[in-house]
Amino acid sequence: MRHFWNELYQEEDSQNIQDTELIASDFISLLPETLLNTILSHSSTAVELACGAGYLTALLADRYPDCEFIGSDISTVVIDYARNHNARPNISYIPIDMRDFPNMTYRPDMIIASNVLEHYYKPFDLIDELLPITKHLVVMVPWNEMSVWPIEEGVSHHCTVFHDGSFDDFDIVEEWKFDTLGWQKHASREWTIVLKGEL
Repeated sequence: MRHFWNELYQEEDSQNIQDTELIASDFISLLPETLLNTILSHSSTAVELACGAGYLTALLADRYPDCEFIGSDISTVVIDYARNHNARPNISYIPIDMRDFPNMTYRPDMIIASNVLEHYYKPFDLIDELLPITKHLVVMVPWNEMSVWPIEEGVSHHCTVFHDGSFDDFDIVEEWKFDTLGWQKHASREWTIVLKGEL
């Protein structure tokens, strides 16, 4: 899986890098109107899983300078990019497969998983593993996609579709949808869900 994502992010002008910057900006523009804004303001540690080029991690670090952030991604290539282009005093970037994170001893106040769960065939199993190790889990996923494009078991561009009701089995603190021009410059709708963790 690491090889797949390293290849995808190999070029600095990668479309994926540009798309994640657009989506991060659209997400941040809505934060002041949300409860998540208050939650982050009172958090001391936060981790973004599958942070990609680090745009969202960096924007959050700028908005909440008293919070310590970790940006993690399976791709060593994109972690190097994040370190070179989106470094902040309150961010550490580390290369790690998000599926290994629940086995670590680190217990952040908040975990953010932006545009990554749709790449897994069993994303809710991963959510079940993450909730016990944090106070809040923030997930951002494409909403109601029309199709998916599987590549091979375990790794895909998108292999799970999320729609209204997908997260009803979890304790939802807040949710909202927003339009973005990310993902190949095609207008799409993103869905942000804040889930209550178990810490």
